[in-house]
Amino acid sequence: AVVSTQSTGGSGRVNFSSHLSYTKAIQEKFLNVLCENPRIVKRIQIDPYINENETCSRCGEARRPIVFCRASSCFDYYCDDCFNQHSIDIVGDHERVSRQRHGKMG
Repeated sequence: AVVSTQSTGGSGRVNFSSHLSYTKAIQEKFLNVLCENPRIVKRIQIDPYINENETCSRCGEARRPIVFCRASSCFDYYCDDCFNQHSIDIVGDHERVSRQRHGKMG
């Protein structure tokens, strides 16, 4: 993976060499990055890009907020209501990922 960082908010961008490496990183939530100094390894949190223009994969609506299910069996976008129902209907570890608003609490 190729990592580039931005100075504001501690965010960055990672380009993966394959879809498989991308899905594995999203599922694992963290990525170890080797630095130029081989004794330094940075551990960074990996979250999927949340496209707020996506529609819900369950109801097809564009209701907000839009969330992403990190589970490998899903890996899809949901509106808030459908994700709540989805997490009840499906057995397993389904984690909601939503876009973080910098500077706002909640």
